[in-house]
Amino acid sequence: MSRHTLATLVLAALIALPPLAGAQSLVPPVPDQASHAGVAQQISANPVGLLINLFNIDYERRATDSVSIGIGGSTSMVEVSEYDALYNETSHRQRYVNGDVYVRFYPAGTALKGLALGVKVGLTQVFDEGAYFGYGFDLNKSQILGDHFYFGYGFGLKRLVGVDENVSLKYIPTLRLNVGFGF
Repeated sequence: MSRHTLATLVLAALIALPPLAGAQSLVPPVPDQASHAGVAQQISANPVGLLINLFNIDYERRATDSVSIGIGGSTSMVEVSEYDALYNETSHRQRYVNGDVYVRFYPAGTALKGLALGVKVGLTQVFDEGAYFGYGFDLNKSQILGDHFYFGYGFGLKRLVGVDENVSLKYIPTLRLNVGFGF
């Protein structure tokens, strides 16, 4: 799968998830008594990542008081150095693209606010080496400040399935520091 195809799939999923998440047959309706400022969903990105050539975006929707569903994508350009037999260095830029669907459990019963443990599955384009299915987990903490300002941070790990010995990434650590809008 080419990186353009993977990026198109991630973008299409980001556009398609909000209407799908509102479909009553797929997701239970959000309770009327919101546990915090009426926020039932959030969209966020990592502003610090832009400084280091990394972009990510997340959309998360409360499915029940304790569970949320979401989709996220990230991309980065990385400078890669290679050496020939005489140790001459050549470098070039390669793009990494990732897209995941996730479910997060909030033990306190306040989805989108507080500590959450999540599981995720998705596709990852590892530079020019190929696209791989992966699964993983994350541990996050989220806040709704004021009526609509969302702040979330956390970490996780994703395991790529079917990678061979020549692929540079088999496990992908994730670090999340997102700000956004809850609505």
